[in-house]
Amino acid sequence: MRGAKVCLAMLDVQEMEKMQKFLQAYGFQVVDMSSDGSSAIRRIRTLRPDLIIADYNLHGINGEEIARIAEEDHIAPAIIIRPNEQLTLWSSSERGWDYAYLYRPLSKSALIQTIQLVFMNYKKVEDLRGQIDKLKGDLESRRLVEKAKGILMDKHGISEQEAYRRMQKNSMDRGLSMKELARAVITASEMDGI
Repeated sequence: MRGAKVCLAMLDVQEMEKMQKFLQAYGFQVVDMSSDGSSAIRRIRTLRPDLIIADYNLHGINGEEIARIAEEDHIAPAIIIRPNEQLTLWSSSERGWDYAYLYRPLSKSALIQTIQLVFMNYKKVEDLRGQIDKLKGDLESRRLVEKAKGILMDKHGISEQEAYRRMQKNSMDRGLSMKELARAVITASEMDGI
């Protein structure tokens, strides 16, 4: 967490400067400060910070929209600062975007606790995304291998075990993954049909 790059987007420049000093004293790097949403989102896309803290009521693009874009583009987690109206800590929209809200008046301890929670939550979400991507890759590999085994079984009149054993041997002999070999078998089969 210390050393993390932070982009601030707040209407009140004095409040933003105070937050910058506090965050820097706590070990964060404030890499950008913007007072309107449109310039903030451009800078966020360029700088790719570790955390975004944005006012809800920014001009142009509001803080919630900035958080949604940052989430959608997998840039960084966001904390949205709102007036003290509806007291909820997290917002989870029907589209699946999650961000933390921090309400005015701001306190230093609440800000640090919220940052810690946001980082923990974001890390968990990114870990889950990685696991999902791996599972999708594994599923795709399995699907390709099954299709290639079927092609070999039909072409050579062999059992499923024999087709798999031949694929394993060819995979090792050629230094290819089973997925790459399966793709080659499928492509060769499709070329034979031309």
